[in-house]
Amino acid sequence: MLRKFFILAFISASFTAFAQDCGLVNNLIIPEIRPSCRRDTLRFELADSSLAQQTNTSLTYLWSNGTRNSFYVFPSWGDISGEIWVEIKDTVNCPDSVRFTIVIDTFPTPLLKNKLRIDTTLCYGDTLTLHTKDSMFVTDFYWSNVGGDVSFLREDSLMVVFDSAKHSDGFYYYIVTYHGACPRDYFELSGVRYSVIDTAAIVFFANRPIPNLGQDTIFCDDGNGYELIALNSSVFLLSEYQFLWGNGGRGNSNIVKYDNDSLQFVSVWNNVCRDTVSDTVIVKFWPHEWTEPHLLLRDTTVCEDEVRLDATAKIWNLTTYHWSGQSASGQAIDSTDTLNPIRTVFPGNFTVTLRDSAGCERTFRITVSEDCPTSEKPTFEMPNVFTPNGDGRNDFFRPIAFDRGKNFYMRIYNRWGRVVYEFESKGDLPNENEWPGWDGKNGNSDAPEGVYFWAVNYEDLFGKKYHERGTITLLR
Repeated sequence: MLRKFFILAFISASFTAFAQDCGLVNNLIIPEIRPSCRRDTLRFELADSSLAQQTNTSLTYLWSNGTRNSFYVFPSWGDISGEIWVEIKDTVNCPDSVRFTIVIDTFPTPLLKNKLRIDTTLCYGDTLTLHTKDSMFVTDFYWSNVGGDVSFLREDSLMVVFDSAKHSDGFYYYIVTYHGACPRDYFELSGVRYSVIDTAAIVFFANRPIPNLGQDTIFCDDGNGYELIALNSSVFLLSEYQFLWGNGGRGNSNIVKYDNDSLQFVSVWNNVCRDTVSDTVIVKFWPHEWTEPHLLLRDTTVCEDEVRLDATAKIWNLTTYHWSGQSASGQAIDSTDTLNPIRTVFPGNFTVTLRDSAGCERTFRITVSEDCPTSEKPTFEMPNVFTPNGDGRNDFFRPIAFDRGKNFYMRIYNRWGRVVYEFESKGDLPNENEWPGWDGKNGNSDAPEGVYFWAVNYEDLFGKKYHERGTITLLR
């Protein structure tokens, strides 16, 4: 059972047992009450030490736990408080055994009623003090750290200072071990034994971000630009950091292109600590010696046997051209002549790589497809009635359908053969916004109701001519 310290001070006294005609047994100092720790050994001393040799040969013991040693060993766990007894016999002077009862009291298990448990992040230069509070039955505190910068420091508090020379990004566990009167004591919870030890703090050290954009340099432009990286993602927790580039970018990387090269700037700070660090670098690209070849900027569809590809550079005599590819029929393009910027090719897939005097290269790719439509009559259809009364429905007369045709020409005749309206369009037929059609007027006057005649001429895509005739009824 647990007792207060002032009780323990009282029970530490002992007395000498007296048994009639039992000289050795009478000389044993046997306590009535004994404060003990687990795994302690209880031995009896003689008031007259000169009898020690005789004691070893004539006294026998029987303890309440069944052991017959001259000493008693307390168990390693469990509650050892309560009573134990021992029967002692002097086989030479006192053959009858004498029983003694001893009350065993245990020192209280160390207890921290209020322990400071911290999970925190320290920024560069921050200081954190860890300390124990309101301890009971504790005699010593020992601090240690998994990271190794603290090794069993015997204090009731510990000051942690973020020193970048000792810490890197990561978690450190600060542990306090506390002792009571029983140095090997422990407490039990649900049958599981625990050492008297506690993790007082888990601290994450947020190192200062150190961006490194590299050395000032000049690059060849491959069209993709050059990527600058602020922080190495394998070292830093990128979600913990914020970035601001000179062009307004907010990510860990930034692409520098040919049209925005020059001085590059980035600021990096920890999202918790706001400890801003910056770096700059000059990135330049070699000046382009070529212009964008207009036929190589995009794929094209033609209806021709041959296509002329022109990749002439701005400074043509300092640039070489490396052509490759083949036509759909399997004819390969000649790539041995590196000075000719022009190639005549058949439909197929082709590339040309331009290399300038600085050794910079740029590759252009193009697919030339052949798509020649077959000759067939255009789709053509006209309505047979319209009502030009201004109600927004059927107010104009024009083709209902006209597809794969060009060069449209239309005339409208009254019943006496006079032309009241005509329209001509070169190339494609305009849409309804550009040409709504005949509005039912003859000059500036409304044409009377009745039947009118129309005649239309047009061509297909290959220039074949067509002629159509019909009638239209005008109603108001």
